[in-house]
Amino acid sequence: MKLELRAHPPVLFAYTPNHVGLIIKIKNTAKKKYWAEADIVCSEKLSLASSASLNKGRTRMGIIGPKEYMEKIIKVYADTHTPPRTYTVKVTAFFYDKNAVIQKRIEEKTEIKCEVKKKAVLD
Repeated sequence: MKLELRAHPPVLFAYTPNHVGLIIKIKNTAKKKYWAEADIVCSEKLSLASSASLNKGRTRMGIIGPKEYMEKIIKVYADTHTPPRTYTVKVTAFFYDKNAVIQKRIEEKTEIKCEVKKKAVLD
């Protein structure tokens, strides 16, 4: 099993309500089907909800067959209180067998950069 993370667009804007899509990609390298879920934990000034402070969440990825992969996009929000810096998001993927027993647990971290928005200027 493999877990890959990336953000699109790669940058959040500070002190402005906006979001990026955290793309969670899981790959099943085994010869069995598994049920997959992922726990997401954001840094303090980021949120998984647009209008509230929510730093932890879980998403159901679904059933993944042998040699298959799937992706899911989770929105990660900044607001008017989010200062510019680099934030860490941690994702833990769980792969369950047909008896609901965890067969594999994978943990990955990614960083999301938050910058001050620059004015558009044409020279």
